[in-house]
Amino acid sequence: MQMFKLIVKSIFLIALTSPTSWATCTDCSTLEFGKKAQLKKVLPLLTGDLKSKTDYIQNLGVDLFRVPTKEETPTLGFLKTPPKILMDFFGAYFADNVVGLYLTDRSYSNKVIKPTILLIESADSWTISHEFMHYLFDRARLQDDPTSESKIVVNMNDAKEDFMNSWTKYKMNNMYLDQTHKEETIQNFAIFSEVQQHLLNSFEVEEMVIEKQLRSLFVHHKNNDLDKQSFERSTRYINSTGSKALTILNVALETCQDLRTTLVDEDQELISILQKPCAKATATKKEILRLGQELGISFKTQ
Repeated sequence: MQMFKLIVKSIFLIALTSPTSWATCTDCSTLEFGKKAQLKKVLPLLTGDLKSKTDYIQNLGVDLFRVPTKEETPTLGFLKTPPKILMDFFGAYFADNVVGLYLTDRSYSNKVIKPTILLIESADSWTISHEFMHYLFDRARLQDDPTSESKIVVNMNDAKEDFMNSWTKYKMNNMYLDQTHKEETIQNFAIFSEVQQHLLNSFEVEEMVIEKQLRSLFVHHKNNDLDKQSFERSTRYINSTGSKALTILNVALETCQDLRTTLVDEDQELISILQKPCAKATATKKEILRLGQELGISFKTQ
């Protein structure tokens, strides 16, 4: 089997800090996968020129910068270029064809003190709206539970390494070395899997949810200036992102099955621990497939 591993590469970086107290997002809409956002704040981005849109976002306390490109006609020449420290850390993303990047201020590693959006200087309304929606999801997460991400992430690296080591020992010996080895293997997988799926929800899943919302606004909202070319680009992006998410989940579910065969009827407590993340992975996979079917998009998985 393919070893279950963390395969999360994203342009949206998770929060590692823990602000003190925030109120619940009472005016948020709940979307697919339980994700929340103040969708009404997106509506002003559907009309007007790009300058008015970026002004609107900046007035909400978000820093915006343009990343120069030599291949496209600039549309955001009025924005400042990013500070050198941001280009040093994130410029490579844009060299790899990324068109927008949201940086939460809740992660020290992002080198920002305010929510920040980097946009390729040829960005269109669709890209601006997409990155702004990352900001809205980030704010809603913060309001609902400012410490949830920190609680999960703190043990991620140790759980990953511990699971890999324990599982490798099992496969080398074709058995657990003792009861402690068995318990540690299952418990570390459960911790690691929960983190994997939490990150999946913040990254690949969030990309799909955002794109679905923008597609809905393009089709149903009158007087929007989203364009058909971006809609077609969105189809390709959802296909790519959904396929990646399903590949990650399929590896997780394969590992779930392999681990379950190592347990016996007397291991009911461990079976219960294993079942929780495995059931969650199954549910997430079904929801992604349902979303694809709704949008008429067929995902590819390895």
